[in-house]
Amino acid sequence: MNLARARNLIAFVFLVMTSLCAVLYFQQIGAFRPLDRFILDQLQAFNRSHYPKPAPPVVIVGLDESFLNAMPVPLSLSHFELADALQAISAGGARVIGMDLVLPEKRFDQIVRSDRDSDTFHKALLKGLLKASRQTPVVTGKVWDAEHNRFRPVQVDYLSILKQQRGHFSPYASALFCADSDGRVRAFPGADCQPDGTDSGLALEMLHAAGFKPLARPDGLINYQIGQPFRYIPMGEVLRHYQDNHLAWLRNTFEGKPVLIGSVLDNLDGHRAPLPIASWLGDRTLVPGVLVHGQILRSLMAGALIHPLGALWSFVLMCVGLLAWCGRSGWLKAWGFVLVVGVSLMLNVVLLQKNMWFAPAGLWVLGTCMAVARVAWDGMNDLAEKKRLRAAFGGYVSPPVLDEILSGRLHASQGGVHCEVCVLFSDIRGFTTLSEAMPAAEVVALLNHYFARMTRIVHKHQGTVDKFIGDGLMAFFGAPNSLPNAPANATACALEMLQALSEINAERESRGQFPLKIGIGLHAGAALVGHIGSPDRYEYTAIGDTINVASRVEGLCKDVGPSLLCTARVADSVASEYDLSSRGHWPLKGHSDMEIFEIKGPK
Repeated sequence: MNLARARNLIAFVFLVMTSLCAVLYFQQIGAFRPLDRFILDQLQAFNRSHYPKPAPPVVIVGLDESFLNAMPVPLSLSHFELADALQAISAGGARVIGMDLVLPEKRFDQIVRSDRDSDTFHKALLKGLLKASRQTPVVTGKVWDAEHNRFRPVQVDYLSILKQQRGHFSPYASALFCADSDGRVRAFPGADCQPDGTDSGLALEMLHAAGFKPLARPDGLINYQIGQPFRYIPMGEVLRHYQDNHLAWLRNTFEGKPVLIGSVLDNLDGHRAPLPIASWLGDRTLVPGVLVHGQILRSLMAGALIHPLGALWSFVLMCVGLLAWCGRSGWLKAWGFVLVVGVSLMLNVVLLQKNMWFAPAGLWVLGTCMAVARVAWDGMNDLAEKKRLRAAFGGYVSPPVLDEILSGRLHASQGGVHCEVCVLFSDIRGFTTLSEAMPAAEVVALLNHYFARMTRIVHKHQGTVDKFIGDGLMAFFGAPNSLPNAPANATACALEMLQALSEINAERESRGQFPLKIGIGLHAGAALVGHIGSPDRYEYTAIGDTINVASRVEGLCKDVGPSLLCTARVADSVASEYDLSSRGHWPLKGHSDMEIFEIKGPK
């Protein structure tokens, strides 16, 4: 295994372990819980809408506005009405009665109602509770008194009647819920959320009292996807049928069914549910607590509490997210992420129908982390590779060409392209004679120093150095990066090269050496620019008549005299910026006569 592969393997293992541990930690502390809850709610709504499942019947008897308006006494003194309702529901053959109501703490045995018999409030409720509980199991809710750190006590006479009932159930059970951080009730209110540490909740004790088989696991999430939103029967309607002795109606309504009695008033005992479960409230999720008890009871009776998959399955599914490291294609990763999200959602739709669920947010986050880590890793490797290539080939290829190669926009398979360029040729006058009197090492040093200065100037003006021909230099402007006015760049470059030559000569003369003279020729026109050569070695160069003409113009510097000459094509492009002088028409080898101009400098 080479060093690069070993480094990649170590990086992969490190990133995998770090990402996996980080995601598991954040999942453990609940960082992804809000997203998971939102997904769970939406999928339950989807299943209830598209794959509805019937729920065991649970009847809600509601204390509503019409009941309150018809009451001759305050709600806290509705002993007679509650006693009648209990007897009516029992007479109707209910399987169990649950009261999401708080029984009085005190005895009201000194108060009578003028519209009733001589029974006191206390005695009337005792009679009703006793008569009903002898025929039908009755379970009543209890609420927590935070001020005294205890459940609120019930008057001892009522409690003694409730405890006389037969069966293995607690007749006095907690009516508390466990709301999540967003205020919605999703979890079954088991022992972990009860102040006294027991799982004796109202719905669970109703299940036991009705004689249903006890659950092996009374825990999990409330199943809101079974059954349709509740309708309630008004308490006033139940009392009217009871007073009119409509036994058939009572039996048709209650026989064999669990019945919950509670408030359905908007401003009393409201709780947030994940889904709307009150038919009369439309899309509102703030619903009376009695309906939440009803949905819990539905879930218990159907054996349909939702249980999250075990830690092992969650770990295995989450590890799928590690596959996001594979592959370098960003589009492939994006589509892969969409596929994973879609599959995980569809899998949860199926699992929820089987009363199971796995939280997908951790999988999504882990996959995203691995994809981002891979993109970052590939990016760092690409930058390092480009830096290495730039260092290795920067001296062989002009920066514009190297930039195009590294960006992937320029490669050998493209061949050549026709484009407008301005070609510059320069040559040192009399260099052959000069070099014959110099040691070879000094000749090389001189040329390296000279070309280093000139090359920097070409690159400064966005030109491309094509090649060095002995003591000559060929460059072109306008490829591979196009320029608005390539002749203007070439002209500015040529003038700066002459200025640099003056500085080089000043240095040489200070050392007692002969000054150098150069000639520069410019011509603009069409050329074929690209990779030319064999499969074994390519060269990025320009070919065509434009290059030949530029070379001939540079050669005219010996005959015409000035150091910087150009053709009319160049002169027309830079006439507004530079001072030009025509040197007449001159014959060029392989060409008809052309007008040649001297570039003297900026205007």
